[in-house]
Amino acid sequence: MNKAPAKKESIYIDVAVPVPARKTFYYRLDGNLAESAAIGSRVLVPFGKQILTGYIIEIIGKTLSDKSLEPEKIRDVIDLLDIEPLISHEILELTRWAADYYAASWGEMIKAALPAGINANVEKVITLTEKGHAANHHAKRGLTAKILDLLISRKTISL
Repeated sequence: MNKAPAKKESIYIDVAVPVPARKTFYYRLDGNLAESAAIGSRVLVPFGKQILTGYIIEIIGKTLSDKSLEPEKIRDVIDLLDIEPLISHEILELTRWAADYYAASWGEMIKAALPAGINANVEKVITLTEKGHAANHHAKRGLTAKILDLLISRKTISL
């Protein structure tokens, strides 16, 4: 008889989020992602009504030491973005010092320390040019004709 693989336990992590708040936030990380989580990795987290890239600053474990927190109110991480930590221990320490010194958000300091565009969301799209419209008249059938017809009907297709 085949047994389903045992579900791995979720863990709690402390995350610095790039918002103007001088505190960090606890999130729950699914057991399957927990194995790959590391301090300095980026995570996609819900924050209010938006989704932000946060930075793991501490892996707490399977239980919370702060008994005032209610586990059912802690939100789940949407995705782990880095298997290898993007941010080194030294950068974390430097950004923590800078956040304390300048009375700023640690998450905003980490984001500022990263290369430009590393947290940017880029969507690639395909659109049909005038030359493509002209080519559609010559494409009688096949995959090329289907792609051109799809582009004409939708105007833009997300890659």
